[in-house]
Formats: sequence, C-alpha cells, structure tokens
Amino acid sequence: MTTLDLSPRRTTRVAGVDIAGTEWPLYKLEALGLGGLALLVLFVVTTDPQVAVLGSALAATITWFTRGMYYRRLRNTATRTARNSSRSGGSAASPAASHM
Repeated sequence: MTTLDLSPRRTTRVAGVDIAGTEWPLYKLEALGLGGLALLVLFVVTTDPQVAVLGSALAATITWFTRGMYYRRLRNTATRTARNSSRSGGSAASPAASHM
C-alpha cells in the first residue's frame, strides 16, 4: 500500500558554501581550514611531521564537533522560536501579563 504524506515539513539548513555543486556546511570548512593552518604552524615550530599531523588532526576534529554542535544548537533555537511564535499567533505578550 502506498501512502501520501501531505503534512508540511519545516526544514532548516546549516549555513553552507557551494563548492563544485555540493553544499558544504560551514563548520566543516572551518575545521579543515583550522587543521591546515595548525599543520603549517606546528610543522614550522616543531619541525617534526608526526607532531604536526597529529596536532592538526586533533585541532580539526575538536573544531569539527564543537562548531557542528554550535550550528545545530543555533538551528534548533531558531526552529523552536519560529514554532512558538506561529503557535501564539505572533503575539509577543507574556502569559503573566494576561493574568493582570
């Protein structure tokens, strides 16, 4: 049996950049940029490729996950705010003010 779902779905997207027809989330590009910069700086400072690669991989991984969580939290907050304002009819009055 086939079903048809006509309920509207609100989709919010993480900020991204189109590279060669593929949209890359901004947090991934930030992580790759920071990892590359860390690789160069660590290699110049330590002159040890092992330390430079491991350090830049650590910096890129931490940036990837923390910025990803940050952008998801922003997206969820924006979605929650939009949902709450549409339920209340766009009114900005607080519930406590209506009891006075």
